[in-house]
Amino acid sequence: MTGYSGIVVHHGELQVVARSARDLVPWTQEHGMRANWELVPPGRRPVVEDELVEEVERSQGTDSAVTFGFPVAYFLAHTAFSI
Repeated sequence: MTGYSGIVVHHGELQVVARSARDLVPWTQEHGMRANWELVPPGRRPVVEDELVEEVERSQGTDSAVTFGFPVAYFLAHTAFSI
């Protein structure tokens, strides 16, 4: 038998703190959300970046650092194999 057993999925939220909404954008493009950004046509990315900044500023203001939560998930499992 091959595969995995006892699989457990953990869900959480990663709180990212940035100096400003504009500073949050590069983090989203370089880390966990990079795959999502790759789906946005390159010519449209500046518009989407501006929309993200506007949404964060609308919800948190523009006077100080911003905190934004991003969903994360990870999996734990045991390998099941025979020799």
